[in-house]
Amino acid sequence: MSDPERTFPESFVRQVPDGDNRPRLVCADGSATRLALYARELGMRHALVVTDRGLIATGILDDVLGGFAAAGVAVSVFDGVEADPPEACILGAVAQARDDRGHTDEGGVQ
Repeated sequence: MSDPERTFPESFVRQVPDGDNRPRLVCADGSATRLALYARELGMRHALVVTDRGLIATGILDDVLGGFAAAGVAVSVFDGVEADPPEACILGAVAQARDDRGHTDEGGVQ
């Protein structure tokens, strides 16, 4: 497995110009465990991980979520995702992001 503390490939950094908030797909060995480092590299100070209760229950995100503290990035989890999410699910995630932003001095969903 690759070292999660290593710097990001130049190609990743070049794809993220200032102010660009378009989604990006990063496929690499161990990339999930480096999620917090990607967030930090993008200048994030607080992230919202959007998932479902089933995935949380498996424990598969434990290492991923634990990496945020080590990277110095606050993290919140919205675990209310459903298959083919209805509008209420999306609005719930946005509401949590806004609420979490109100509890910190960092940026977030506006």
